[in-house]
Amino acid sequence: MISESNSTAIITFDAPYSNRMSMQFIDDLSSAVETCIEAKPDGIILTGAGRHFSVGADVDELRISTSSGTELDKNGSIVCIPEKQNRIRETLIRLSKLSCPVAAAIKGFCIGSGAELAYFCHFRICERSMKIGSPESTFGIMPGLGGCVNTYRLCGLQASLDMVLTGKLLTFEEAERNNIVDIVSEKNKSLETALNLISFINSQGKYDPEDKYQIISRFTKEVTRI
Repeated sequence: MISESNSTAIITFDAPYSNRMSMQFIDDLSSAVETCIEAKPDGIILTGAGRHFSVGADVDELRISTSSGTELDKNGSIVCIPEKQNRIRETLIRLSKLSCPVAAAIKGFCIGSGAELAYFCHFRICERSMKIGSPESTFGIMPGLGGCVNTYRLCGLQASLDMVLTGKLLTFEEAERNNIVDIVSEKNKSLETALNLISFINSQGKYDPEDKYQIISRFTKEVTRI
């Protein structure tokens, strides 16, 4: 579902089973992100309806899709991945490269492919109820939407290997300590905080993603002052 607040586009996941990412979910999300990109909003927020951001992919459906849509060459190297997986990954890469701020407003579980979505955002705002991580290894698979690379980019080699290979989930405190979460909000305030952050960024002039940590510092001081 797409809504708007003061020229900020809000994409709200509202799917069965705590926003489980079925192939239909991935199709709908790709279309929603592309629609938002074309509208050129002042910012984009990804969030989940209900108690959770997203519990990740439907593992059984993912296994079927991957086994039937992946092609290997004679040496066993992947030469083609399923079309829908390729589409959502390309869409999320486009999202991450936008010139407007992109934030994830997170509560509850943000795991598996759900966490991978959040990693593509410029900012991650979470509530204290959040648990985030990549449990794919416990199902005998690995993150397929850039999770390995993005986890390494955010928290470094040792922490990312620990997360991906053990499949453990992090609390908000652990995620904040490992640079996965940027801002911790009060209960039921992650979306409001994300909206305030984007409004603050746009009030400061041209947005530069390279200024991320300075932006967070200034925003935090502003919120504290108020």
